[in-house]
Amino acid sequence: MKTYIIALSLIVLFLTPSLLKAQDVIMKNDSTTIESKVLKIDKNVIEYKKWSNPDGPVYTINVSDVLSIAYQNGEVEHYEKSAADSKSSQMYRIGSSLVVDRHTLTKDEARKLLTKDQYNTYISAKSQMQVGNIFAVIFVGAVFWDCVCFARMINCNDPFQFSTWSDRLMLSAIITDISCPLWLILTGIGKGRLNWVVDDYNNSGSLSVAPTLIKSEMPQLQSNYSLGMTLKVSF
Repeated sequence: MKTYIIALSLIVLFLTPSLLKAQDVIMKNDSTTIESKVLKIDKNVIEYKKWSNPDGPVYTINVSDVLSIAYQNGEVEHYEKSAADSKSSQMYRIGSSLVVDRHTLTKDEARKLLTKDQYNTYISAKSQMQVGNIFAVIFVGAVFWDCVCFARMINCNDPFQFSTWSDRLMLSAIITDISCPLWLILTGIGKGRLNWVVDDYNNSGSLSVAPTLIKSEMPQLQSNYSLGMTLKVSF
């Protein structure tokens, strides 16, 4: 009987390490662990099942949220974190770019770091600012042409030439009047939306004011849209 107990104890002793290593342990960036069975790892996400419920649903976790994985065979895979992956770092906006720890994020890095709503807002705002910059170039060119037309007009003694330069000046002035507000509106909206992405990522309160187009619900108005200002406060 005593021999039987000793033999059983030895078997348990040898099997215990195997049982303890039978699961894959996912360690997150916040040092919490998940006992699991890793099913698939791709570039962005890890698919796994909970070890306590092997017949349960498949869960996913972002690779950027994982510090390491200790597999059941004893191997450990570490995931290095760049400055762009560090949630503890503060994000800033410089122009139409997002910066973390003096590192300007690429679109791929922003996709990994931001939530879906934050990323979609970031892409849309960046495009708005780029279009606004195009109107800024048009505005500067139109102002320059205004000066040329005005100088030629006041120095022209021929009535026909005077009328020609006057028409050119009028057309250039119209382009100036259109491009300037479009430049300011699109750039202002883009900056305001990027500031929201930064504040939402940093989980900080913010107060932002930006020009925008407001759709009117009043049928008596000739235009359905009008220029206005939006005020956004978050805590």
